[in-house]
Formats: sequence, structure tokens, C-alpha cells
Amino acid sequence: MGSTTVTVELPRKLYRDLQALASREHADLTVLLERLIKAPQNRSEQLATNSSSAPASLTEHQGGAAAGDPNMLVGLSRNALMALASGVLASAGQARLTNLLERNRLATLTVVEERELDTLVEEVDQMNLIKARALYTLQKLDEIAGPAT
Repeated sequence: MGSTTVTVELPRKLYRDLQALASREHADLTVLLERLIKAPQNRSEQLATNSSSAPASLTEHQGGAAAGDPNMLVGLSRNALMALASGVLASAGQARLTNLLERNRLATLTVVEERELDTLVEEVDQMNLIKARALYTLQKLDEIAGPAT
């Protein structure tokens, strides 16, 4: 399978959290992001839940809640989850996607550009899955925490 370069702007704190998690997992950052994108099929595939960037109680609740829920993102702090949930495609990537979509509408894309558009759309879909999983995880954590006092 080939690859396409997509630039995504991440808050510096989120990037550091992801790097730290990748280091703890002894995984390349690309591998970690792939694991976050793809829903784990069983508990052994899930990320470790002993993230030092999250308070122990949050991590324990998150790990416990996620035990039977492969859609939760485990091992990330609440701030990291919020940053993922609000992430957007970098402006250069968005501009290229918009251009390709418009040219596709006009039926003026080359074969290479059609493949590029397909790849960009697939990657945006994967980003949206991560965003949805981050929002879902935050919702579940709020349910665990109960009503604010």
C-alpha cells in the first residue's frame, strides 16, 4: 500500500502527549496513529492505560470503561482527547482537497489527481473517525464521572 503526505496541525501539547505515548508503547508515531484510527478488535490490541499525562483515576476509569468497548481511545489525557476531537486538516491540505474536489466536479482531473483525491478523502475520513472516537471517549468519561457538583 502506498502513502500520501497529509499535514495536520496539532496543538504542541497533544503532539508531545502522542510522542510520549508512542515512546511508552515502543512504537513509531505513525504506528501509534494507525492504532488510534483503527478500532482494536480485542483488549490485547488496545493501547496501554498507564498514561502519565492523565491523572491515575481518569486513566483507571478510562481503562475499565474501555475493557469491553473497542471504540474508546485509551491512554490519552482529557486535553489530548479534546484536541483530537477538535482537530482540522491543515490549511494547505484543505486547500488542495478543495481544489481537487472542484476540479473533480468539473471532470478535469487527471488519473493521478483522481488517485490523490481518493487518498485525501480516505485520510480525511480516517481523521473524522479519530475525532468521533475522541468525542465518544469524552462522553463516556463524563458518564463515568457523573454529574458535576
